[in-house]
Amino acid sequence: SALRRAACDCSGRPVQKPHCAWAARMPPSAPRPSARQECRIRRSLCVALAAAAVPLPAWAVKTLLHDLEQPQGVALDVTGGRIYWAEVSKGTVSRAYLGGDLRPEAIIHTPLGNLEDAPYGVALDHKAGKVYWTTTRAIFRADLNGSNVEPVVNASCGGGIALDVQENVMYWTSWHDGVIYRMHLNSSNPEEFISDGVEMPIDLALDLNRKKVYWTDTRKKTVERANLDGTETPTALALAVNLRGSVVNMSCDIRMTNGIAIDPLGGQIYLTGSADVSAGQAPGIYRSHLFGESESELLFSGEGLEKPWGIAYDHEGNTVYWTDQKAGTLQSLALRCDSGSIEVPSSTGRPSSAKVAYITMRHSELSTSKCPMNYSGEVRLMCSDGTVSVSSGHCSKDCPAGSLNVTNTSYVAYDAMKSGNSTEAACGKNLVGDMRIKCLEGVVSIASGFCRAPRGCAAGSLLFGTAKLTYNSMAHEQFLSRDCPDGFEGNYSLTCEDGEVSAVEGRCDPNCDEGTIWIDNGGGLVEVYHGSINPGGRMKVPCPPDYSAGEGARLECREGTIRVLQSQCFRICEKGSKIIGGARISHGAMNQGEVQSSPCPAGFSGNVSISCKDGDAAYTGNCHAQCPSGVFNDSHNISVSYQAIDHGGELKITCPEGYHGLVPLRCINGNITLNCGFENASRCDCQKVAIHDEDVQSGGTERHEDIQHERDGPEHGSEEHDAPIRHPAREHASASAHSSSTTRSVGLRGGAHSEKQRQEEEPVIVLVAAIAGSVAFVLVASCVAWQVVRRRRKQRMSACPPPPAPSKAAKCIAETLCWPVGWSGSGDSSTADPNSISEMNDIVIDSLVPLPSYWATQEGM
Repeated sequence: SALRRAACDCSGRPVQKPHCAWAARMPPSAPRPSARQECRIRRSLCVALAAAAVPLPAWAVKTLLHDLEQPQGVALDVTGGRIYWAEVSKGTVSRAYLGGDLRPEAIIHTPLGNLEDAPYGVALDHKAGKVYWTTTRAIFRADLNGSNVEPVVNASCGGGIALDVQENVMYWTSWHDGVIYRMHLNSSNPEEFISDGVEMPIDLALDLNRKKVYWTDTRKKTVERANLDGTETPTALALAVNLRGSVVNMSCDIRMTNGIAIDPLGGQIYLTGSADVSAGQAPGIYRSHLFGESESELLFSGEGLEKPWGIAYDHEGNTVYWTDQKAGTLQSLALRCDSGSIEVPSSTGRPSSAKVAYITMRHSELSTSKCPMNYSGEVRLMCSDGTVSVSSGHCSKDCPAGSLNVTNTSYVAYDAMKSGNSTEAACGKNLVGDMRIKCLEGVVSIASGFCRAPRGCAAGSLLFGTAKLTYNSMAHEQFLSRDCPDGFEGNYSLTCEDGEVSAVEGRCDPNCDEGTIWIDNGGGLVEVYHGSINPGGRMKVPCPPDYSAGEGARLECREGTIRVLQSQCFRICEKGSKIIGGARISHGAMNQGEVQSSPCPAGFSGNVSISCKDGDAAYTGNCHAQCPSGVFNDSHNISVSYQAIDHGGELKITCPEGYHGLVPLRCINGNITLNCGFENASRCDCQKVAIHDEDVQSGGTERHEDIQHERDGPEHGSEEHDAPIRHPAREHASASAHSSSTTRSVGLRGGAHSEKQRQEEEPVIVLVAAIAGSVAFVLVASCVAWQVVRRRRKQRMSACPPPPAPSKAAKCIAETLCWPVGWSGSGDSSTADPNSISEMNDIVIDSLVPLPSYWATQEGM
């Protein structure tokens, strides 16, 4: 986007001052590209931007005339409703009515084969009723019907032509001379209006409201402008190209510009662009802002457009016309859609019968409209060549209030809903369930849930207190009342609700005679046997055989009722196995609460603990795969061999002969990784040893020994130390490659340990030094401040009057001071009697530094 807004030369040639907006926002430290590099960047981006442009479809363009012979210049007579154009190969200037069937009428004929008189550019003087055209040798004019042909001025290689009918001045381009000419129509002396910086001007157009002239330069691949009075007019959006002209900040998409037309009221430029094979650009019709304040818009490009040339714009009809020199056609594109309405589709893609009204829109304009009454949603409409279409969105029909058939004989009522909405629906009489309904395109359906006939309850049993109650099948909402089963006293009532039986009232108290009792163990009902229990007595009973794990149940008899104080019967965990971290861990049968520990099998490290809880084995811990021995390639593709490493283990491998450095490795669950977290980044790979030619023979043996010593380390007979080992041959070689480092640490652990310790102690030393410096600064500053205060106090208080009688508060505060009170007087060390202090307002004691105390009174400090 920044490149589009910049005045960039996309031809691939160096520009004089390549400063694009994107380059200006680069950080100061970033390297700047050269002029040629920047042009290559621009060119590649221009190709990408052109490829990403989305033109209008071919059906949006109307072909008014075809089989023309090399049509070029074109002009509009809006008042007369005609269009004029020149055909180079045919040597004619023709016209046709725009309304109805276009029938071309040739009004100017030149001798066939006479290229000097072949017409190129066309312009109209509506005020005088004249048509002007350019040739390769002169400019001619005639009446609008082709009569009274006369030469106006000799002009070589004339191209585009434009008239300022207000000032009676004619402007034209000479693509051969590289000059823009002008001449007063009452004169015969042409004037070189603009020549500096102009290379191959093809066409031009006038903005009489702003007094500017615009032209296209095919060789420079630019659109340029200048003031009609020839003065320089610098603007913030233009780059000066010469004293009188400026380059319009057009998009880089437009490379081979030909024709140009101006819409002064809309502030737009319309351009025709030929294909540029080197840039991958297809021919197209473009539109941009007069001042280059916005991106250029590709109006049309595609099938049927080969080499567009002349272009004209009709402001009243908001239509652009152009000629195609190669295809031999005259085409148009309407840029406005009148107000009306359009039928929009539904969310399913089908016609919804909803018509959306819209106001007048310009070509390619988008507008958003709400759907009509009884429809939900909104649509986004787009105007293209006088036709409005739906760009996005849809209108969905709402659902009026009604009822929904949920069974063969049952209905659920609902209120009016918007399409796409859903709501909860209450099931009707004799129905059960929860249901949510939705509205989509005027149709109500079930979104989730159900409403159905209730279900009965099958025969079964349930636990009521400690009594197991059995029941036969029951109908929905049926009640059943019975006495408690044997061993219990009381009665109970059951009810059936949509397939679920529950106790609604009653009580079953167990007797204290011997028998069995059902207890709820949390995982299900367990029946345990108990003997007779005396009133108020307690009994501990064991678990059943298949529930041998646990402490059993503790029962209490109170007022003929057995209370379960505690129940704990757990299942035994059967033997089994489980895959943990890729390793299979097995365990034998276990009792409740038993814990077994199993080490990981061969090839893995770790330990897994298995515990039993109510028949389920729980595994804790993990197994990690070991790393077998192998070969590791560092970032320089240097291979180092390593031995087998356990998971989490670390190993530093000495680089092979001819290289120096350490490769730190780490094993993580069977994978070898480079472990640079504790090493300097430059020591995480192998560096090649630089050895001079003259030292190859003499230093080879010493280097081999040194590398072998590093590889062996302190564990092979040498002591750990941090002293550097110096070799004359290697020092001579290292001086060329690394002038700042001639020493290295011996051993795999000592060097790393010293480096790590130094890095850990460095921040502490800096912190201690900073604290000590801060304390010293505070003490020195306090002493200096105290001396300054004393000198100023003596000067101010040299003429102090005798103090008045002190207040009781002042005496009390002064007597509680922890050292003698200094009184501000004329002496250097005078001390005031606390009784002489009057109306003490505030007192400050500085306990951080050894300075005297101060207090504020009405007389001063």
